[in-house]
Amino acid sequence: MPTNLKEAVEDLTPPVVLRLRFMECMLRHYGLFSRFLLVDYFGISAPQASRDIAQYKLLADGNMLYDLKHRRYVISAEFVPLWPSEDAEEE
Repeated sequence: MPTNLKEAVEDLTPPVVLRLRFMECMLRHYGLFSRFLLVDYFGISAPQASRDIAQYKLLADGNMLYDLKHRRYVISAEFVPLWPSEDAEEE
């Protein structure tokens, strides 16, 4: 199991890391995001968006909750950003 963020994202492709950072940015600034938003914004397939969401959950367990009624993810009270700032250079 990776011991830090750099090790955890080492094997991920740059596009996946970009999408993970996008999810975190949406959570931080808007308090939510959806699978549809990833599909629409990045032009990826729904299964790829689901894989990206699962990857973010592995890296940041507890940062988000799924809102069944609205079918989207919302920020949790335990949110701790993986990246200190969306402006930060790649780790």
